[in-house]
Amino acid sequence: MSIELFEATKEERLYASQQSSQIAAQTGCMAKYQAAFSDKGDELLESMKVIGSGGDKDAYIAELNKLLEQLKTDKACGAPLSGRTALSRFCFHHTTAKMPDMDGWQAFRADSGDFAFIIRVNPRPGEANIHIFIYIAKWLDRHIEAARRGIRFIDPSYNELFRIPDGGKVKITYPDGKAVTRAVRYIDEYHAEIGNGLYHICEFAESMESKGCKVEPVTPVMPTQLRTREANEKEGGFER
Repeated sequence: MSIELFEATKEERLYASQQSSQIAAQTGCMAKYQAAFSDKGDELLESMKVIGSGGDKDAYIAELNKLLEQLKTDKACGAPLSGRTALSRFCFHHTTAKMPDMDGWQAFRADSGDFAFIIRVNPRPGEANIHIFIYIAKWLDRHIEAARRGIRFIDPSYNELFRIPDGGKVKITYPDGKAVTRAVRYIDEYHAEIGNGLYHICEFAESMESKGCKVEPVTPVMPTQLRTREANEKEGGFER
């Protein structure tokens, strides 16, 4: 039975790159497969990197090998890993899978066994052409579902200022007028990665206030009606 390959959703594209240790642990990211076509474009130079410390390695390697064999040989799906020309043709027919923030890259998802494979491809010579990140499917989907709540930005009194989607960006303006833009990733209802730092949302609010910084959304904010019932029920009794 063939493994179905889908263009990655906007949410799934966030997982087509190396994740932080926190997100990797929550999503069950087991390993990364990487390959580049040879100069002639007809041979794959492959490597594997184990990321997670747990998981059944034999199981995910077996499912990965099934997927790779299909992508190398199955003409029904275009056999995109059979050579650089085939991958270029495959990408040409899937332009809606493009990753806006990564020029030339396209993202796909395939599920096999207990695992989800988030695949990033680019046929350009001179670089790794295929990256496949291996996740525990139910863990990845659970994290994606939770992240749909968005990332809250609050003041030190826990008043919500705005909420942006996972993977969005904020601008931080310092008292001297210097401004920086930082990408933001969802960890849980009370924690987020902002740039390279991991913060409790109240810790971040207190730090920004003490430094006299202004934090503004760059990404369009989420409508307030998307707040979860769970979050609303905790109003006035926040977990810290």
